[in-house]
Amino acid sequence: MNLDGQGVLTAFGQWLHLERGLADASVETEVWHAEKFLQWLPDPVDPALERLDAAMVLRYVAANAEHGYSRNYLKNRHRALRSFLRFLHVHAVTPRSLTDAVPAVAGWSLASVPRGLSIEQVDALLAGFDRDTAVGIRDRAMVLFMARLGMRRIEVSRLSLKDIDWHSGTFSVTGKGNQREQLPLLSELGEALRDYLLHARPRCDCPSLFITMRRPYRPVTPGVIGAVMSRASERAALPKVGAHRLRHTVAIRMLDSGSSLADIGKVLRHHSSLSTAIYAKTDLKRLSALARPWPEVRS
Repeated sequence: MNLDGQGVLTAFGQWLHLERGLADASVETEVWHAEKFLQWLPDPVDPALERLDAAMVLRYVAANAEHGYSRNYLKNRHRALRSFLRFLHVHAVTPRSLTDAVPAVAGWSLASVPRGLSIEQVDALLAGFDRDTAVGIRDRAMVLFMARLGMRRIEVSRLSLKDIDWHSGTFSVTGKGNQREQLPLLSELGEALRDYLLHARPRCDCPSLFITMRRPYRPVTPGVIGAVMSRASERAALPKVGAHRLRHTVAIRMLDSGSSLADIGKVLRHHSSLSTAIYAKTDLKRLSALARPWPEVRS
């Protein structure tokens, strides 16, 4: 096997497709996490992989833990890392399996309380894009999809031109498990897309909606969208805001306006009601009505 970084990642992606049968979105995510691991390794990558041992894997895990990532993010990164280490062992890059060197991330179902952004913070995030430049117009449109409908980065990156139905005012989105669903094309989104398509998007044959601005034109990746979010957060003087923070914001705002958990689940395209149930923790008014009075203690 070619042990240079790109060669290993390409082979890993093919293995996930053919041997593991993962969907395209899952393959992209796991390959992206594997790329972050390779970037952390000392150069050159070839001998670093051949010398890879449990101690080195643990140092990488510890470095991630100190970075302040969310528990769910770390769970996904650890899962992808185990998968990558299994792949390396299967293909005899490492003499023994190192998957056991990746510890489990502690977590309890519905233990956390989702944190959203205020209306002012979302406005500040969107106001920072330079709408006089093609990149700024594109980036603002991408972030609007996440800020108004709670879309995931991978979902935004996979949108194509044919997904937009201007006549019905809807668009199709490919979510988890490659499931296709319809969402409303809100007027604000429609205006942002019109601006992007008329004044910013390069003229080319690429079918993807959001593409790179330089040749060769290709779809933006979830990593590119993540970088866009990081820069937008800095401009708005906010701690790093990710796509999931925007999903939480959409859900909390819907709940505050009186929407049911079922309605929120439809917009966020949750396959399980348990995924939506956590937002009940943010509804303090309804929770206070359920709270039992504390018994009076008399001495």
